[in-house]
Amino acid sequence: MIIKKCSGCGITLQTEFPENAGYVSEEKFITGTDILCQRCYRIKHYGKHQDIELTKEDYQVTKKFEDMLNTKLFNRTSKKIKLTYSGEVLFKVAEEIFQKVKRAEKEIEKIVLFDKAKITIGATHMIGEHLLPRIMKDFTKAHPEVEFDLVIKERESLLKELKEGKVDMVLMGTYYIKDTELEVIDIAIYPFVIVGREKIEDIQKLTEQKLIMRDDSPLTLKNIAMFEKKNEFTLDNRILVSGSIETMKNLVKEGLGYTVLPYYCVSKEVESNEFFVLEDFAENKDGYQIVVTKDRADNAESKKFVEFVKNNFKTQ
Repeated sequence: MIIKKCSGCGITLQTEFPENAGYVSEEKFITGTDILCQRCYRIKHYGKHQDIELTKEDYQVTKKFEDMLNTKLFNRTSKKIKLTYSGEVLFKVAEEIFQKVKRAEKEIEKIVLFDKAKITIGATHMIGEHLLPRIMKDFTKAHPEVEFDLVIKERESLLKELKEGKVDMVLMGTYYIKDTELEVIDIAIYPFVIVGREKIEDIQKLTEQKLIMRDDSPLTLKNIAMFEKKNEFTLDNRILVSGSIETMKNLVKEGLGYTVLPYYCVSKEVESNEFFVLEDFAENKDGYQIVVTKDRADNAESKKFVEFVKNNFKTQ
């Protein structure tokens, strides 16, 4: 039997009795994630989608809260309820509390299921594809007692899952985060580099080859502009690649041109002499960071991982 809980109040969800607490439609129960029970859905949307009537049980619960807090939480009419300012504040705080409870439940679940330490690490595609495998290889040797799962997604999805407790931390490129519940740990910065399949003695010969570059990277464009200004020639012969750094690197390996990337994306190829660094943009670098929730920052396994990465994958 599958058990799911309301992401608002934490009550066990059920699909059989609409008049009882925890009700949700069968379709939402089966297909949904972060499901709100009928009561929490009504409270959260407070009349935006439909006129609703309070059941006797709903009224008793809300009245009890108001008496306990000595403030009015809802403006009521014959058919609608609408949160007061106090009600909105309480609902926001309650959501934060239940998110923390859900994270705690997942931690206990890991201990019960695996009987050993386990962390779930999220990473953006660039970090996950090019840097994370090397980190995890070395981390596993140093800490074989810690098991891990990896989640590779876009930044916004990972930060959402971090707050929901689905991942324990997120590795991502340098990004300013306003959320006060999150703690950002800057790990390392790497220079951008121009790399090619062969060494060249005269840098101007790059004009005879194609520049293979991402079509969505302001930092890459900035580096190219600096390079052109410094060397007094332009790199106009370009191949634009959308979405795949691996494709860019494979094009370089096949001899179709050269590319500009953060060093951590090409370090493996440089160390194996598949690529050669033709230019190092030491003054313009790209970094990465680890993001955790502040209430999880002192978790033993998370601290092991963060400290390991800080000590072994430092600023280049």
